[in-house]
Amino acid sequence: MLSPNSLFERIGAKPKLEPQPFSGWALELACRIDKACPSFLAITFHASSLKRQTIFAALAELDTSKPDENAARLRAIVPAECITTLDPLAQIGRALIIGKARDIISAVYGTVPDGMLGVMARVGADPFREPGGYRDLFRMLTEPQHRGRAKVLMQIEGKFSPIKIEILMRLDPVLVHKNVLGCLFEVKVVDDLLVLLELIRTCCSSATNEAIRRSLDQIRTSTDLPKWAQSWLIKMDRAPPVALPLPVDDPDFVLAYGAGLSVLGRRLRNCAATKVGSVAVGKSLLYEWVKPPGAVVELRRLSDGRWLLMDILGNANSRPPTDLASTIRDKLMSHGVLTFGAPHPSRSSGGMSRLLYSFDLQADWSEDLEALEEPTPREAQVA
Repeated sequence: MLSPNSLFERIGAKPKLEPQPFSGWALELACRIDKACPSFLAITFHASSLKRQTIFAALAELDTSKPDENAARLRAIVPAECITTLDPLAQIGRALIIGKARDIISAVYGTVPDGMLGVMARVGADPFREPGGYRDLFRMLTEPQHRGRAKVLMQIEGKFSPIKIEILMRLDPVLVHKNVLGCLFEVKVVDDLLVLLELIRTCCSSATNEAIRRSLDQIRTSTDLPKWAQSWLIKMDRAPPVALPLPVDDPDFVLAYGAGLSVLGRRLRNCAATKVGSVAVGKSLLYEWVKPPGAVVELRRLSDGRWLLMDILGNANSRPPTDLASTIRDKLMSHGVLTFGAPHPSRSSGGMSRLLYSFDLQADWSEDLEALEEPTPREAQVA
């Protein structure tokens, strides 16, 4: 049996002073190989990033319950005298220790795609998060439908995390762009981005694949990604994808969304423009009361699909006249819109709020305004 030092000499390498350990699925499989081929784990710890990655790729294809096929492919890449055992796991271990990186990949996949070894040399010393990531890399570099992904992958300069490969495989084809890839560092963010892309396509008639790809050229840093999304939602020309509480042809209310929110904000001097995202996802709705003197109504969607009146504001976020607020509120309620209730008894809530330092106890203007003027039972008796 070859000693660790003689194995290092056989592959023409010297052990690094500081080993680089790894964990997870790769360590579990490496330990099984090490049991049959002592020193396999130690030598893998000291291997270069490229050699380690090719070993991980081979381990990712290993079925330990029937390793004979893997052993047959791998033992063919090393001299026969290096294989002195009939144990297939030991044969795999010896082959992975002695074999060259290109030969290992060729034995595992049957071919070595252009660029694969270069990618493996640049993704660092840690194994991919999932063993299937190595097969994904191979598919990306060989299958025609992934040609665009492979092109973007090759545009990455220097070292990069294997997470980038996983991200690339999950991206919608229209988002396969080096600027997008440069902004993403977590796989979970991709799912959010895909939902956002679907929202943009639903709300913006101009969001063709060609137009979306052109817009990605403007992204430079991760902070540009939210700006990119915002720029599309401003172009929103279709109503939010939710059940609206009011008829679209209502003569008194006009639903504002997309660029209409900016127009509304400038005309009535309020922050309607900041609600672009909230309106687009159907969390809030902003209606303009078009009768003079005008007002802005904000509704919030509840879990059961109904809508709650959050606020009515006049010009420059001022409180509208009581009669106007009452008229707006009554019409909204006639369409099933809910309103907040005031504390009871509402006549004493103002004083309580001062004593308790809880000023939100004061009666809300959206409560039944007439009830606020009704006398309490004591006052009625005195009268």
